[in-house]
Amino acid sequence: KPILARRLNEIATSGDLAFQLSDAGAILFGGEVIARLAPGMDWLSPRVELIGGSEAEPNQKEAARQRLEQWFHDERARKLPTHHALKFGEAAKPLEGLARGLAFRLLETGAAVDLREDDPSHRMDQTQRDAFRTAGLRTGRVAAYVPDALKPAAQKLIACLRTVSDETACSLPPEGAGSFKPDTEWSDLSLNANGYLRFGWRAVRADLAERLAWEVSKRRKEAEKNLFALPPELASIVSTPADEFAGVLKGLGLQPAEKDPETGAPTLWRYASRNRPDAPGRAKRERGNKPQQNRSKAPKRGQNGGGQRASRDDGGHRSQRTAARQPDPNSPFAALAVLLPEDKPKPKPKRKRQKKPKGKGEKAFVYVPFK
Repeated sequence: KPILARRLNEIATSGDLAFQLSDAGAILFGGEVIARLAPGMDWLSPRVELIGGSEAEPNQKEAARQRLEQWFHDERARKLPTHHALKFGEAAKPLEGLARGLAFRLLETGAAVDLREDDPSHRMDQTQRDAFRTAGLRTGRVAAYVPDALKPAAQKLIACLRTVSDETACSLPPEGAGSFKPDTEWSDLSLNANGYLRFGWRAVRADLAERLAWEVSKRRKEAEKNLFALPPELASIVSTPADEFAGVLKGLGLQPAEKDPETGAPTLWRYASRNRPDAPGRAKRERGNKPQQNRSKAPKRGQNGGGQRASRDDGGHRSQRTAARQPDPNSPFAALAVLLPEDKPKPKPKRKRQKKPKGKGEKAFVYVPFK
């Protein structure tokens, strides 16, 4: 008991530099594991549990546990200041409406939220955007993200807390990578937790994806039409090899408009109608205002050599009947031609019903071990 009492007293009175957090969520003191983080209310709020010391006095153990809890509280506030302020401070109070909802989506996800599938009408106005920025958050064309959560130390802590909360190992991206090529074990949720978005075969950091989207939109406005060139130097913004840059651009909603006849490389790009940044929903409006095609020039049935003519029955309705064949009067078989039965119109072939593809279930959310 005297040894345990002295040990717990050292823990309760030591400074912050005496403690360390392992990748698996263990708290070390003097190089030895003394406590661990356990699942709490959510991934940002784990519990601190002491390991060992069952024979010590309860008040001594509680003093040491509270010291470790305070150390973790400060460590979280230092590495994840925006998360800490939103979750445990007053930063969320000025946020209203869409800004508040998007902030809590970021708290649930980790570091980034993919906005490409969101309804364009569900975007914040300038007042909400300013409040969002004041809270330390950013949002744009393709993503909302927490800037300070994109740093390597913050990513490591998020991965550790996710590991504790889900009780499975969490993967980490290459340190400081603007983009990387994830393997099949990376889910979109895992990428978003680390601050990345999937663009084709690559994962791009949210802030760099926003910068690239801004540069592409700038080129489109300079061209003054939905047909513009993109210099290959833009690939350096997202640290992507040239041969994989086209896949990243397609992830922004772009499509090749013209290609080099020799190399096949795209030379001009265009936005798909629904992905134009300057006119969300424009495609629907264009389709709604598109005039119907003039059918007056279309050939009428019976005038295209098809051997059919239109007539009206007793009820005044139009019907189709086969025109009688006129035999050649000079043919020796002309007298027999009248005995031939009239040709009946061939029935229209029935259209085969297309089978609906069977839906695929969602893949299980899996974290891979640290690398």
